[in-house]
Amino acid sequence: MARNRQRAKERKQRQQEGPGEGSEEPVVPPLAGGAPPNDLGTVPPAVDFDDDDDDDDADVRDEVGHGAGDVASPPVQRKSAVPRFIGFLRACGAELQRVQWPDRKQVGQATAVVLGFVVIAGAFLGLADVVAQRIVNFIL
Repeated sequence: MARNRQRAKERKQRQQEGPGEGSEEPVVPPLAGGAPPNDLGTVPPAVDFDDDDDDDDADVRDEVGHGAGDVASPPVQRKSAVPRFIGFLRACGAELQRVQWPDRKQVGQATAVVLGFVVIAGAFLGLADVVAQRIVNFIL
């Protein structure tokens, strides 16, 4: 993870300095309705935002799951279904505790808005039905 932060700092510094001698990246003019960027469709690497730097190389993985410097690392062993499901339920509970639940007044206001729109949509559709029925009866 520390390596990614260092690369980001270097990239930011190069962008602030602008093009000059020794810059490795070519200067690309901003797009003005022209061709799409070259990296369209590529997926940026996953970023791990935890601050523990004890396992830097394990955080950097490619698409196959190999480490950054590994040639062929063994596949990751998956846990059985029961511990994974229990972990999922715990994560759901933790996420529900972070939800900002509406109070009674907000629920009443939202319900009134929904009912109001239902009445308006019902009146519009009823009027459209009556008009369509008269048109069909006039034709027949």
